[in-house]
Amino acid sequence: MNKFSRLLLLVLVFASVLSAQNVDSLFNNFWSAYSYSQQESIASDEKPRILKCATNHIYYLKNNFDKLDINKQNIVSSILQRPSTQKSLVSPSGYFRIHYDTTGIHKVGYSLTELAKAADSVYSFEIDFLGYPPPPSDGTQGGDDKYDIYIQDIGSIYGWTDFASTSNSTSFMVIDNNFDIHYTRGIDGAKVTLAHEFHHAIQVGSYKYRSEDSYYYELLSTSIEEFVFDTINDYYDYISGYYNNPQAPFYATYGGGYDLAIWNIFLQNKYGYDIIKRGLEHVINHSALNAIVLSISEYGGSFNEDLAEFGVWNYFTGSRAKDDKYFKEAKFYPKVKPLMNINFRPTSETVKVNSNPSSNNYLLFVDFSRGLPDSLVAIITNSDYQSTSRTEFNYTLYSYNAAGSSKINDLFYSSILSNNRQIFSESVIFNNELAKEGRTERLEIDYAYPQPFNYNKHSYIFIPAAADQSGKSSLNVYTIAMDLVFSGEKNIFASDKIVVKWDGRSSSGEKLPTGVYVFVTKSGDTVKKGKLVIYNE
Repeated sequence: MNKFSRLLLLVLVFASVLSAQNVDSLFNNFWSAYSYSQQESIASDEKPRILKCATNHIYYLKNNFDKLDINKQNIVSSILQRPSTQKSLVSPSGYFRIHYDTTGIHKVGYSLTELAKAADSVYSFEIDFLGYPPPPSDGTQGGDDKYDIYIQDIGSIYGWTDFASTSNSTSFMVIDNNFDIHYTRGIDGAKVTLAHEFHHAIQVGSYKYRSEDSYYYELLSTSIEEFVFDTINDYYDYISGYYNNPQAPFYATYGGGYDLAIWNIFLQNKYGYDIIKRGLEHVINHSALNAIVLSISEYGGSFNEDLAEFGVWNYFTGSRAKDDKYFKEAKFYPKVKPLMNINFRPTSETVKVNSNPSSNNYLLFVDFSRGLPDSLVAIITNSDYQSTSRTEFNYTLYSYNAAGSSKINDLFYSSILSNNRQIFSESVIFNNELAKEGRTERLEIDYAYPQPFNYNKHSYIFIPAAADQSGKSSLNVYTIAMDLVFSGEKNIFASDKIVVKWDGRSSSGEKLPTGVYVFVTKSGDTVKKGKLVIYNE
């Protein structure tokens, strides 16, 4: 019996046992990809059902194990245990043991030498450069304490990470043996899969995994592929899920999280890599979306504004991409699909939208009243991250200054009406140029936050500054005895509050003792001063 026939038999056996519809659907999804045979499909013109990552499928399979009778449990156990292979090798830096076959259906179809070097590059980037903790040792499982990579014929699946528990867990990864039917073929497919699955190993090794937040772990692992291997762009094949449906809630996009790799690319461009790591640290005690909101707040930003800005970035893609602005690879991305297309007839048009939480709604208005058509895209951002309920709003576009409207440009005004108006913001693209950005009014404050600043709990303390055209402010920090401990120039962050951020370390990079300190910022001619408390446990 060949691999396809054997696994097809398993599919039929499983389907007869699993009664819950969602379990059955997930199993069928997994097995249809796992048992995919290129030879069989060539004869039938069948297109492969590509599965980017089966990590959540494996997790779900283990947690629904009791839905199988004892005979089926034995079969599943044999499939999920560590594979037995003919040979193994250790990567040049000694981080990985790679298990493989040289003959049979699992025979490797790409360079093992190149794969081993790529694995070490993944480790170097994710652990040494980004600062994530390495996955915990599994002792002597797999032959020694090195991280185990098993190369197997797994159909049209890229790979998966198999782990024992949802936190502080050991794990191993399984990747395809040839990547001959995947979006990215051969060794390049193997490389991005190494980066992707190793990040899953990090997630379960030192943080926390929740099946209900699987989209978050997938967007993390898919974006890390781009960070590690910038020239291999497997994520291009998934982002259309978001661009075709940007009005979907952030936590339930059509691409299962793979399409949201662009969110982390956006965050990295704006704040740097550390904010992504900070979000994963928050996931230990918070849902994924709340973890994202918290990490942005700690870095001086606002989820409301960042989601709106993300909406603008996602408009300027494809032929609308702008050089040296927004996404670096935007010209290779698809164009975002509007939720509505409206022919504007002066003097006003009103549309009603039942909006998902944490989403961007693109409304395209076309005005022919001045001869050549003008296009206006209103991007209405629903920044509600605390509920799963839809919220209705009415958006009106005017060709005059109507009562209660706000100005877009000399031609148009607009208004948003809703029972929950505070969760909505508006950005506007007029004739493919940004005309209005969805930002709230910036507040000048006279206090530093969070207080007390705790090195074990906080990454930065935010210190009040004044708006200045230069975008810079000097920052001096003194002990209560007025001894200078830090002096430097900082960028001004103008999200909902106008601040500079400081990591609480002295000019020489050392943590400071617990105590009260005095800060002084100078932005242009404006000086702000006050006190802050540092707690060094």
